[in-house]
Amino acid sequence: MSDFTYQPEARATREVLGRRVLAWVIDVVILAGVLIFLHLFLGVLGLVTFGLGWILYVLLPAVPFVYSAFFVGSSLSATPGMRLVGIRVGEHDTLRRPTPLEAVVWTALYVASMSVFAPILLVALFTRENRTLHDILSGLVVVASR
Repeated sequence: MSDFTYQPEARATREVLGRRVLAWVIDVVILAGVLIFLHLFLGVLGLVTFGLGWILYVLLPAVPFVYSAFFVGSSLSATPGMRLVGIRVGEHDTLRRPTPLEAVVWTALYVASMSVFAPILLVALFTRENRTLHDILSGLVVVASR
């Protein structure tokens, strides 16, 4: 086994930070549409089932988590917003697509960082590869896909 650790090329991580912000905005817009649709659907379902369908409203907060983990853990390695701006998530050492478990861990760490102290995402401004804390802790990196 070699002691050599692959480091993503500088050009693969350059200008990713701005793209990440734009991808996040796109994903928020997509998620807002999905959540509005689900909210309306569950409202109608609740009326039809005399209130029983409204129990499903407790699942709505999980939708953004499932959205991110599903897309990052898929063969695309990126959410739709990431795909639109030309970035993807990969393992730091090999740039292989993350496993579904790694995608769930990455998403959980992101949600935790947003829940505890959102400005912690500014760590990306000070790391060599523009990695956020949840990238570092999960062993993943966001790179240009082209």
